[in-house]
Amino acid sequence: MNTVTTLAGTAGRITRAAAAGVIWVYRNTDWTEVWETVLQGLKVLVVLTLLAGRLARRWWDALPGWSEQLGQWYADRITPPDHVIDMTGMDWHAPVQFLPVPAYMPAAVPARVEVRQQLEGMTCRQLRDLTGIRRKMAKRQLIELALAA
Repeated sequence: MNTVTTLAGTAGRITRAAAAGVIWVYRNTDWTEVWETVLQGLKVLVVLTLLAGRLARRWWDALPGWSEQLGQWYADRITPPDHVIDMTGMDWHAPVQFLPVPAYMPAAVPARVEVRQQLEGMTCRQLRDLTGIRRKMAKRQLIELALAA
């Protein structure tokens, strides 16, 4: 008996064993049942896909309502209780016109010198928190907005 094993001999034995296993599975499997099971699985997959599509469509259709509720909640938080915003006459489909910064800046309001000096001593971050503005602006613009408020 040859006790020397080579790589080719080991590969051949593994290949023969694997081939014998595949042939045994092929001969002992009821392929009609396998195909019926695969078809049933495909049917279930199609139904689940349709249901997921319906659910996604419901969520998509509900999105404007959720957005409106969130906007109303936010507006309730940032406006005083006695302040009413009438949005019935708004044209929501009109293009948005952004005004240049100087166009919506209020005219210089006469203020006491000490208030202006206190505002000038604040950082831009503090001025944005004070005025409620989230975007970055020049410090002089923030001071003018704070004086106008």
